[in-house]
Amino acid sequence: MADRLLDLSAAEDEEPPLTLHATAERLTEDAVLELKRTLLAHQGDTPVRVKLAGRSYALDDYPVAVSPMLWGERIAAT
Repeated sequence: MADRLLDLSAAEDEEPPLTLHATAERLTEDAVLELKRTLLAHQGDTPVRVKLAGRSYALDDYPVAVSPMLWGERIAAT
């Protein structure tokens, strides 16, 4: 049984992800480009996820620094 348990010790040091919620109607090409620009402007160590239609998508190439400046951004797709 013990050999089937997951080792989560490495995950303890990770930042919890920033999860953005989007609707398909608002996730246009322009909104995706704006989201990319915003995430790149606030690069950091926090992983980002987008929740769309009940599924979660990891944006592994776009970790962010969660800060008041990031919260001040208006992201069109969310």
